[in-house]
Amino acid sequence: MSRISRIRSASIVLAAAAATACTVGRDYEPTKFDAPQQWQQNADSTLTADATVDGPWWQTFGDTQLDELVGRALAQNLDLRAAFARLQSARALRGVAEADALPSLDARGGYEHRRESRNTPFGAFIPQTDIHTIAVDASWELDLWGRVRRSVEAASGELDASAADADAAAITVAIGASALLSPAPPIGLSVDRA
Repeated sequence: MSRISRIRSASIVLAAAAATACTVGRDYEPTKFDAPQQWQQNADSTLTADATVDGPWWQTFGDTQLDELVGRALAQNLDLRAAFARLQSARALRGVAEADALPSLDARGGYEHRRESRNTPFGAFIPQTDIHTIAVDASWELDLWGRVRRSVEAASGELDASAADADAAAITVAIGASALLSPAPPIGLSVDRA
């Protein structure tokens, strides 16, 4: 092996190694913000400092009419159903993005029976034929540049956003339903009680 061919081979190997070290984009870093360490509230508030508001917060008021109204609103609201449909779609799209990292296998089979008329040029020689077809394809994309990994990260971000949108829609519906029973609706929320 000559010196030039060794240099050429070494440069090809180095170029390939350098190309595999490249990834698409930077790593995602969530936005950092300073949140207060404690919740500030009025002393005459009905909520205590150790009260939790996870889940159905309206049940902490102990009002059965409110529970029934919010339950009906959550079950029958079309915007909320659309938000949950978008959430399911985002879950499915993340699954598709994750599947790109896996090997794929495709198999096909077929059978064809063909009969030629004797009036055609080949009909006298080949009156009938049977064709059997079997094909198997396998493929796997090596994620050298991080395309698949980044698409999974993006799909996961979309899923998180859809989940937050669904939660926000549910909270908005619950607040709107609870405003129907309050003497004065929250600021910015107009309720037609007619």
